[in-house]
Amino acid sequence: MNAQEALEIIKDELQFTSGVIEDALGLVEHCVNKQIPKKPKLDNDNGIYETEHCPNCNRQLFPNEHHCRCGQALDWSDEK
Repeated sequence: MNAQEALEIIKDELQFTSGVIEDALGLVEHCVNKQIPKKPKLDNDNGIYETEHCPNCNRQLFPNEHHCRCGQALDWSDEK
């Protein structure tokens, strides 16, 4: 079982949720989603060369960073 599956089980098992619990679950879901690696976005804003940016916060990345400063896990699997 991974964190995403655990979160889904918790959400399914809760019969009654208040605003506080919903807020807490929203925060946990946000954090879990950042741990799922996502591919960097390619950007060519300057017209000269492409740069990689975080898919979550759009910060420019250094090659092969495992996580952005915002906490987003990155997937470089098809990068050479």
